[in-house]
Amino acid sequence: MNYYDEHQLLLIMQLFKILDLTDDISLAPYNILKKNKKLINVVEYAPYDLILEEECIFGYNCVFKNKPLICPRNHQGLSNIKKGTIIPNLLCRYERPWKIMSHTNQIFKCNNINCWFSHLKGRTEHLKYLVSM
Repeated sequence: MNYYDEHQLLLIMQLFKILDLTDDISLAPYNILKKNKKLINVVEYAPYDLILEEECIFGYNCVFKNKPLICPRNHQGLSNIKKGTIIPNLLCRYERPWKIMSHTNQIFKCNNINCWFSHLKGRTEHLKYLVSM
């Protein structure tokens, strides 16, 4: 991690602290936490079988992979995740429907219309909903 990334991470962590979201200090795509001034990987296991959104036929070569409103499919080549297996870092960190945010009582669902990470099935409909709001 270079100097710029480390300072950016510290800034984001401070913002989480200010917003009283310290339980949620983990950042996609790295899934890291700061502990004793060292960055450590956080391993998370699937609580049940996770079905991913359809894969784009062009995969990583899709010209719209960074524009989810045009191509909302997954581009990283991930397959469905079996219960009890490690959740890969390429699955969006905010795509955790089995978790509930304590401050809003809403499920963890990615609401970033520009997020290019892999998402669970239903992302296309969720993007349409977010744009229509």
